[in-house]
Amino acid sequence: MKHDLYKLADQHHLNANEQQLLQAVLETAKNGGQCSVREFAAQNYTSPAAVIRLSKKMGYTGYTCLLCTSDAADD
Repeated sequence: MKHDLYKLADQHHLNANEQQLLQAVLETAKNGGQCSVREFAAQNYTSPAAVIRLSKKMGYTGYTCLLCTSDAADD
């Protein structure tokens, strides 16, 4: 299942920064990345809190849950 970034952004009312962050999460999941929220945030020039806020805004309990769900959806 491919993710439609624009559909997800509209569904969860994401702003431009959140859309970029979501795109980075999807790319990380697609490439099999297994990094902590701190490492991910540092690689994407944002704060861990911003990553967690995005995860919660999308209905997940945190970054790890979002990453695992995104990874499973790509299979």
